[in-house]
Amino acid sequence: MSSVEIEHSIILPAWLDSFIYDELGANYAPDYVRYEYNLDLSKEEVKTYLGTYFPRSYAESFCIFDNLYCNAKYYSVMQEKSEISILDFGCGTGGEIIGLLTVLNKHLPDLKKVTILAIDGNHDALRYSNKIVEQFKLQCPYKIEYNVGPIAISDCSDVEIMDEIVKSSFDYILSFKAICELISKQRITGNAYQYVAEILAPKLTETGLITLLDVTVKNDMIGTYYPIYMNQGLRHFLIDAETFKTLIPLPCHKFEDSCTQLCFTQRIFKITHSRKINDISKVSYRIMGKQDFIQKIIPEFTDGKFIIRKKNGVNTYCPYSAGIKEINSFDINI
Repeated sequence: MSSVEIEHSIILPAWLDSFIYDELGANYAPDYVRYEYNLDLSKEEVKTYLGTYFPRSYAESFCIFDNLYCNAKYYSVMQEKSEISILDFGCGTGGEIIGLLTVLNKHLPDLKKVTILAIDGNHDALRYSNKIVEQFKLQCPYKIEYNVGPIAISDCSDVEIMDEIVKSSFDYILSFKAICELISKQRITGNAYQYVAEILAPKLTETGLITLLDVTVKNDMIGTYYPIYMNQGLRHFLIDAETFKTLIPLPCHKFEDSCTQLCFTQRIFKITHSRKINDISKVSYRIMGKQDFIQKIIPEFTDGKFIIRKKNGVNTYCPYSAGIKEINSFDINI
């Protein structure tokens, strides 16, 4: 068995666990497929979404960004900032926002202000996200300006309107498990990952990062798995855009210019909270930024096999990589 581990386990902070389950009345119910999609949920259904998927999004976000801040090159850039801006497209109840804020609280003691624009089409989900952010303010020393954009995406024109309205630049742009909803409900024409990247990536600051994360199930409508469809769309985006580059997964950065494969990339996170021990979340994600900045923070590569997925204890490797050493494709601190 491989000694390189691409799974990651964490525990939901006690204050957050108590707040969402005891104060907000969230329910944990992983067996209901309906709750995988957030846009048209009722208020009571949002409580189940909050109790089931919020902790998973928190875990994913915390682990991803904590890994970035453990990188000396990236940390040296971000520690100079007194203010940070975040855009979350399809924020839901805000698990990924709180995960990122927790990382900023941990690594940037001199941070003065964080400005957030949270966009979602479900008003009840936005209300819960706002309540959780207000509670988080009691846990951190910096100022948080939290703005919501109650925008329902029915087709490409709604995204284009949002594009016209949102003129700011952001240090972090997030979209966690939102694009699959647009695909499932046929809200976007063409490859939705490519389309969303084309709209959002230009809103990055010079040192900004965009993270697109989604589930790894198969969608019969597009005839393939979401990770494969994501990698296909983002490959076309990066070829056309030229000024942007992948940071994570690492082999997607290294072999981006020559790769013609449509890989099934997947990482597993486990989150423990008062309602479940080691609740499992399987996701695929891509982190991108402006090419010059990515080249400054990317680690030096050695020969090795990049692990892009683990299933039943068996690793799948990037087909372009080779060597004896095994490398975690999602760990910038190799």
